[in-house]
Amino acid sequence: MKERIKKAFHASSFRYGTFSIILSAVVIAILVAVNLIVRQLPTELINIDISEEKLYSIGDTTKELVSAIQDDVSIYMIAAEGSLDETTNQMLQKYADLSSHVTVTQVDPDTDPTFLTSHELTSEDLSGYTDVLVVSDKRQKFISYLDMYEVSYTSYYSYDVNYDGEGEVTSAVSYVTTDVLPKMYVLEGHGEEAFSDSVSKLISKNNIETASLNLATAGSVPEDCDILAIIKPQTDFTEDEVEALESYVAYGGNCVIINYADKQADMPNYCEFLAYYGVEIPSGGCIFEASGYSLSTARWEIYEPLTADHDITSSFTSSFVASNYAQPIYQLEGMRSTLTITPFLTTSDGAWFRTDLTNEQRDEKIDSDVDGPFDLAVAITDSTNEGQGKIVLFATYDLLYSGYTNLANADLFVSAVNYLCSLDTSINIAVKSTSIPRNTATNGQLQMSMMVFEITIPLVILGAGFVIWFRRRRQ
Repeated sequence: MKERIKKAFHASSFRYGTFSIILSAVVIAILVAVNLIVRQLPTELINIDISEEKLYSIGDTTKELVSAIQDDVSIYMIAAEGSLDETTNQMLQKYADLSSHVTVTQVDPDTDPTFLTSHELTSEDLSGYTDVLVVSDKRQKFISYLDMYEVSYTSYYSYDVNYDGEGEVTSAVSYVTTDVLPKMYVLEGHGEEAFSDSVSKLISKNNIETASLNLATAGSVPEDCDILAIIKPQTDFTEDEVEALESYVAYGGNCVIINYADKQADMPNYCEFLAYYGVEIPSGGCIFEASGYSLSTARWEIYEPLTADHDITSSFTSSFVASNYAQPIYQLEGMRSTLTITPFLTTSDGAWFRTDLTNEQRDEKIDSDVDGPFDLAVAITDSTNEGQGKIVLFATYDLLYSGYTNLANADLFVSAVNYLCSLDTSINIAVKSTSIPRNTATNGQLQMSMMVFEITIPLVILGAGFVIWFRRRRQ
């Protein structure tokens, strides 16, 4: 019996079996170790985003903002068990990877009802899908699922669904970590233009609170005004209003102004206000030389590239601003020594300025035309003993026209607002389409595909099989 046991241990089958068991154990141990290591890696390295719109990725603005925060931020995904939106989940994990101050947690409101009451929420606030709550010691911000997914109807029967999760969450992170939230007053009472919904949303995403202001009734600019927006006034200011504006700027106030094309000719007090800050806008309009980046054969419309020569434009790369009616901004001689005027949007050298716009000849300059280049937007700083006030003036009448999509117009305006509010980061993250693009083919391409996949490839396979069969049979 002992001899049999000895022989069994020394048998080759036992040795091979023992080796197989040890090898299997080593392989399993290696796999477990690799799995543990991989689980510690950042989500960005584990989950590779191959979607065309990069739905699960985050951009440079988010990376810059989240990496720099010093406050602890808790991001809660409020969703029932098994109904978590995977797009939002994967995206938020990348926020946690960027900073040790950020934690991401899923909360089921059905199993943890006290969570809602402790954060001053009710079940009516929830969308029923995956909502997000961003919390810090300063404040909190709730983001509904319906705010992250935007539905735009392309026709009566079809629609596109766009995902704005990154824009909403990054805005919320900025909101809960910012010490002071700026407030913008929008001037009214002179035919000013209201912000479009898209511009209002962009301003809101940068966590700037807005309110209306009528100087005629208020008498002065409120003390909590961080920036005053004057958007295309069409009727003149009173002398008292001009005095109130100058007093506001003198004590460190900030203004952003978009000039209404050619209305300033009938607004002497408004022109006097601009002249006090060293600039004037003459009546007439710019005509632009056709060039490689000009998209208009009429030459009234400008497509000018932005440069990075100013804080307002430093974040832009290869972006263009469009305007169908632009006017030059001239710096006055003998302006006050306290003023500093810096252009940040200038025409190309081939532009010219015409005062008489009734002349429709635009292909060539006429004798009365003035050669460019011209400043179309300037930043003015007035440094006095009382304070340092700033004004950003645009002479591009339709800067905020909603038809200028995929251009830098609205971004430039918000960047100017952030510059005046001394905000470091401008939040303007493009929404991402969730639609899957369809591959279309012509009839010729379809016929070719049928020839290749239904006739040619099967015949090749059959031919190869016949050759192999024939050779084996001869053997």
